[in-house]
Amino acid sequence: MKLFVSTTSPFARLVMVACLRQQIDAELIFVMPWENPQELLAVNPFSQVPALLTDNQLLITESSVILAHLMPQIFADEKSAALTSLSLGIINQAVRAFATERFQPASAAPHPFIERSTSLLSNLLPNAPQLDAQSDALGQIFFGIALGYLKLRLAEVFDKAVTEANKGALEQFCQRDFMQKTQSTALEKLPTSISQL
Repeated sequence: MKLFVSTTSPFARLVMVACLRQQIDAELIFVMPWENPQELLAVNPFSQVPALLTDNQLLITESSVILAHLMPQIFADEKSAALTSLSLGIINQAVRAFATERFQPASAAPHPFIERSTSLLSNLLPNAPQLDAQSDALGQIFFGIALGYLKLRLAEVFDKAVTEANKGALEQFCQRDFMQKTQSTALEKLPTSISQL
């Protein structure tokens, strides 16, 4: 199977880390989805990553659906499902705010999506669960990835809204092997498969 990813997508990172942790291998195809590359459009007309092309040439998109297909057990546990959905929500709001700001015209007033997303995150994060930096539970791992993406893309929101305990836990979490293997600088070497990360 082939997994289409980019070096910066937090959704692709979720899937790559989950595959690493569950020892699921796949060929990695690196693309720049914003540029609508023909290689990606040929399999995914939405030009989004991650996109999984199965051995039967069936396309599965959306990180949560890919995860459910590859490892349905992660959603069988109620706590894991709840923390995974929280993590995906954090990433969705951070991506919306970042992408909207990045692509709006310089002369335009800030789009309301930016304020809405940053406000929702600012209200949520002070009461977010505590990250367990050493946990092997995928829900905890996804939560750490979500906090890491928030810190990267919306540093001001992260600095103001994330608790000091979670900031400290994130520092430890980011030192873990799978986080080092899937950071953007490591992915820029374009490994050819999950097993090569």
